[in-house]
Amino acid sequence: MALFICLDAVRYKEYLPLFIAGKGIGIAILLGWSVFSRQVTMIGGFFSVMSLLSFELFAMAVVLIIKKDIMRLTDVEEN
Repeated sequence: MALFICLDAVRYKEYLPLFIAGKGIGIAILLGWSVFSRQVTMIGGFFSVMSLLSFELFAMAVVLIIKKDIMRLTDVEEN
């Protein structure tokens, strides 16, 4: 989904809220899993969870920037 949104964001802008919600759920699940499985205390598990979390946060940031740009573009086209 991220690939298609990055390639043609205007065409797939209807899917942005769904993608953002999915990334938010993924981040919450990763944080919950790391706390409840006690992966925070293990060095190897900590780095694997943190790497997954960093990828999720990066994808969330990119999608939010794309959404902001699309909103700006649609406002310019309407005026």
